[in-house]
Amino acid sequence: MGLKKMDKSLSPWQLIKNKKSKKILLLGVSPKYQGGVATYIRNLLKFPLKGKYRIIFFQTGSSPGEKALKKLIRILTSPMMLGIKIIIENPVIVHINPSLDRKAIWRDSVYLIISKILGRRIVLQIHGGRVHYLNSLNQFLIKNIFNIADKVIILSSIQRKGLIKFISRNKIELVPNPVDTNLYIDKRLSKTDANGLRVVFVSRFIREKGGFEVIRAIPMIIKSVPNVTFIFAGSGEVENEMEKLCEDLDIQKCVKFVGYITGERLIKLYTESDIFVLPTYCKEGFPNVILEAMAAGLPIITTNKGAIPEVIENYKNGFIIPPKRPDIIAKRVITLATDKKLRERIKKNNIRKSREKYDIEIVSKKFIKIYDSILD
Repeated sequence: MGLKKMDKSLSPWQLIKNKKSKKILLLGVSPKYQGGVATYIRNLLKFPLKGKYRIIFFQTGSSPGEKALKKLIRILTSPMMLGIKIIIENPVIVHINPSLDRKAIWRDSVYLIISKILGRRIVLQIHGGRVHYLNSLNQFLIKNIFNIADKVIILSSIQRKGLIKFISRNKIELVPNPVDTNLYIDKRLSKTDANGLRVVFVSRFIREKGGFEVIRAIPMIIKSVPNVTFIFAGSGEVENEMEKLCEDLDIQKCVKFVGYITGERLIKLYTESDIFVLPTYCKEGFPNVILEAMAAGLPIITTNKGAIPEVIENYKNGFIIPPKRPDIIAKRVITLATDKKLRERIKKNNIRKSREKYDIEIVSKKFIKIYDSILD
């Protein structure tokens, strides 16, 4: 639906060029989901590929609210539906987006084999997780199935270290997650001290994302920083527990839960805030929310999971802290809250870095180069 709507806004000449563009079949989770991979898929569907390529989409995994019977039918028929899609659309490249999750590895191995049998070039882009967490059977699939892809894209050099034992080194390309920095231009507000300090946490509400640690840090922070508000954006399985902990600690007056938000509302939240906190201890690739917060100029307080330490430097972009340490979260929030010059310096650094390294235009050029290389 999104692509059809986009086409209506194109000029007749652009439509002619678009029809001549080579097709890329993008496989991924529903863009309607929350979470990093869904955000990434939404960004890929917006990629400016200079008229050379046109992205078409094939959904893998479930849809929001999917019933059990529909799920079973989808699992049984999706390999066949992928084959039909490839035959009808005739893409030159199939771009698959697995995570290093055990179920995803099996599913995407089937998709990869079907794509190869039908003579397509394959780009495999690996999101979150590390190979050494996997059992020997999953590692066997990566070595013998994932390795038949033409290119394997990773998010960090840490991923490269693990994968080169299983995948040919010359196939691996490091490409960071993108962010559409234009969405934040002229929307960053000049806040005054009268507005109070706003600390924001944006994530799925699962325990490993560190929301409980942020909440436990709040009583320590409000002792030193008056007029501070903590905003939690997202939803998930531990949301009620997080709200209950706020009640137990008697901090409800300075905490707001705003639910899962996207688009303009999320951009407004970032640009009206002062500090971003994500003390994750998940098996991360690289969280998109960190790039979004950087594009809005927020100092980042986070951990050393996945590709994060390759992007965040202490005192330059924010702070890397140990996981599961509310006391250190409190210490770093207080440091930033009481040093406005440091916050301003980090704001400039993060805006510049997001535009120079992670902007959607820059990352899309990397993909064009990769697509070109496997079609030569």
